Amino acid sequence: MKMLTTWTAAAVLLACSAQADEPPKPDFGRDCGNYYRQGLDADVSPNKADAYCSCLAGEFARAGLGEDALAFFGRTYSEDLTTFIHEYPKGDAWMEQSFKAEPICKAEIGAAK
Repeated sequence: MKMLTTWTAAAVLLACSAQADEPPKPDFGRDCGNYYRQGLDADVSPNKADAYCSCLAGEFARAGLGEDALAFFGRTYSEDLTTFIHEYPKGDAWMEQSFKAEPICKAEIGAAK
């Protein structure tokens, strides 16, 4: 019985360590906020990052985009789009929606022009 318990514990530890090595799953709210708080977009001040990202999420929801689209957008803030857009059949359409939402949200937060 002790041997079985030891093997079971080892299997659990291996599974946990394998998951720990995986990159974090995309999270639009976290990834968008982190990106814009770095000041990487001259039109969005870091202190308005959360409001801007909230606006984007709202615009995406109004356009009928779901969790898969938000996961896609989350990845765009930390990965090279050209390396993964092929994984998303609707990726190009989602990017077009993003281009429509950006000026709306920048106006909403009073972004610099």
